[in-house]
Amino acid sequence: MIREMIGMNLRQAHAVLNYRESLVNMGLSIADVDRKVKRYEAKQIRRRALMIARTETINSLNEGQISAWNDAEKRDLIDADVKKKVIVAWDERLCDICRGVEALGPIPRKDKFQASTGAKMSPGFHPNCRCSMGLVRPGN
Repeated sequence: MIREMIGMNLRQAHAVLNYRESLVNMGLSIADVDRKVKRYEAKQIRRRALMIARTETINSLNEGQISAWNDAEKRDLIDADVKKKVIVAWDERLCDICRGVEALGPIPRKDKFQASTGAKMSPGFHPNCRCSMGLVRPGN
């Protein structure tokens, strides 16, 4: 739904220009160049729309998780001894940013994670981040 409302970012726009130039240099007709470039632009916009949707979804899920934990604490549904959280990655496909945050191990549940940039934040740590959080039970 958001594809119609967004454009390409600067890096994508440069990639399209470079692609156009390479097609022209290959000697393709202007009609072929235009057709191929239009298809490439559409692919770049689809890619960006998916990245935005994924990023906003994971951010909403993580903020909802924090809100649920806070509500559960107010209702005495979280044991008092559950005081830490960790990054949860669903598979081994971690980027360097997330791997660095995960390596820090459990942190106090009310704290923010420290990203490699120095920023204190909750996941997602970057566009397309797939990380979430989990509580650590004592003894685990």
